Amino acid sequence: MVVIVSDLHISDRSTSTNVDPSAFELLEEEICVNVEKKKDITEVHVVLLGDIFDFVRTGYWAANIPYAKRPWNGSIDRATGMNGNRAEVERQFNAVFDRIFSTANASANALLRMLDSLPGRTNLPTKVTYVVGNHDRVFNSFPSLQQKFQSKLSNVTVTFENRFTDLRYGLLARHGHEWDEDCYAKTFWDQVLHGSENIDRFDPKLYNVMALGEVITAELMSGLIYHSRKEFRDRGFVSPEDDALLAGLMDVNNLRPLSDVFMWLRWFTRSYDADSKYEKAITAALLEALDGVLNSSFAREWDKISGFDTTDVLEATRFALKTGGLGLVEDVKPVAEFLHKLFSDKVDSLKEGARQEFFSPSRDKRIRYIVYGHTHEARHDFFSGDRDLLMYINTGTYLPFIQIAEEKRGFATAHRMTIAFFYHTEEDKSDRADNMPTLQLWNGIRKKNYKRSPAPTVIV
Repeated sequence: MVVIVSDLHISDRSTSTNVDPSAFELLEEEICVNVEKKKDITEVHVVLLGDIFDFVRTGYWAANIPYAKRPWNGSIDRATGMNGNRAEVERQFNAVFDRIFSTANASANALLRMLDSLPGRTNLPTKVTYVVGNHDRVFNSFPSLQQKFQSKLSNVTVTFENRFTDLRYGLLARHGHEWDEDCYAKTFWDQVLHGSENIDRFDPKLYNVMALGEVITAELMSGLIYHSRKEFRDRGFVSPEDDALLAGLMDVNNLRPLSDVFMWLRWFTRSYDADSKYEKAITAALLEALDGVLNSSFAREWDKISGFDTTDVLEATRFALKTGGLGLVEDVKPVAEFLHKLFSDKVDSLKEGARQEFFSPSRDKRIRYIVYGHTHEARHDFFSGDRDLLMYINTGTYLPFIQIAEEKRGFATAHRMTIAFFYHTEEDKSDRADNMPTLQLWNGIRKKNYKRSPAPTVIV
């Protein structure tokens, strides 16, 4: 039995919230129940399909590392897209990983306990494959991070890969960021780092290269939280209501598409903000965060990509914020709608990527299921009928998912949890009419508005 989950985004909690630890208790129970029901299961293979740990959702760099020494500054290495001071960059990412596994981080430790418990609970051989995504890409760059994760596990061995394939299960799984231009560096490699060199999309070299999405997450999204806290302190906003707004602001990381951030910020602060004091503070923080991205060595290199791309959008947004604040970005409808469409279209790029993989002449015809994560939007699509099954599955996220309402009058949040189970023909024998591998897909949604906990103040 293969079990796939993705996009847990377990962070150090400095600028984002984590999955509740109880989710891993539920996952463990679901795995054990499936083993018990399917009497012929021969193994438990857990596939962690990328962005399990989040090395870029953190205030670590803003609080501790001079701007010029951060991974996206200095002299950019043509092989990695990162600061050429490799030893210093590795030290920084190891420091972030240590923060993720601090004793206060119940989510990270709950995941460890769950993985280590499975051999004893199931009495079956248990394997773990970690398919590296974009927010945890540095596992590919620094084996010391892989070793650090393995050292925290006692009963299972982790294998790190960029894809998972097992033909007994008819299965090919990737994180999926390979089809997102801002989160995968293929175009950056082809046009900027290596001139006109055009390499295969899945070339191993590309999985070591930083992409713009990492810089945006660290400097813009996490930077927004870090700089907002600083703005609030400097302006004397220290009441319980102020703290509650800061805690809620961390939800910005769960917004999809990210282009709606400006509308969401206005909407989110409106109920708190009778005199617009928060809007002014957050606008100032947002401008500083945008500067963090756009003034970086990496963004200057990325901007050499031909055509109108994300750095150009961010430049225009910075101009609009300086001119008229958040209101101008939200109220100029063509700008807001363009941003929404620009980023929303990328969700479908993974479905189209699955189509390309299914109908590639080089596909092994035994592959019936292609699984991605990355977008946080759980879904499934059939590319052919049951007699020649080709099915694309996206395993979504365990985090809340925030999206704009259909009437564009506000935003709604739903808590999600997706688990995909796969069985080969010797593991699921009963009542079958063919000899194809089988699937169980669980997409859980809970609609409940939870009380907000105060934003953590001890982690900076």
